[in-house]
Amino acid sequence: MNIRRLLTASALAVACVVATAGPAHAGIIDMDDYSWTTDRFENDPASRWTIWSNGNGWGGFGDPAGWGYIAHTQTTGWTDIGRDVELPVDGSSECQAFIHMFADNNGYRISARVEVIDPETWTYLAEDGGGVASTPIEHFTPKWKNGPKKVRFRVSLFGNGPQILWLDNMVIHCVY
Repeated sequence: MNIRRLLTASALAVACVVATAGPAHAGIIDMDDYSWTTDRFENDPASRWTIWSNGNGWGGFGDPAGWGYIAHTQTTGWTDIGRDVELPVDGSSECQAFIHMFADNNGYRISARVEVIDPETWTYLAEDGGGVASTPIEHFTPKWKNGPKKVRFRVSLFGNGPQILWLDNMVIHCVY
């Protein structure tokens, strides 16, 4: 590891500790050749996030506690929570997104997908789907390259009976 990457990693670790110790917020940490765009579902998340359903679904936020949730009760269709994100880089960058998720599945298998979409064309840049644990875990998307500056980050919950998906700490990390 070269000294520049070591110093960058050290500075990022310090920035994460400082950001966690202070008031909660959504923001961008831009350092050297890395950027981290974050949203911890605090400070009026309803002004940034939207909830949509094509069936009997709903969602909400635990502000100021800092979490979001979506629920879906039908066996078909989906409910999603998403927001537009303005990345500090575009063109020659490589990015990856993740979010903490856990489920209250009421005995049903949770089927959820984390998606990053180009909002101009509604083309998927990255998506990851599958089951969700009943303990908090980080769900990562695959990496994408050379995407637009503005993306739509979305988590979709697919119909499979009564289920609730809890969300926290959205992060999009870019290297350029």
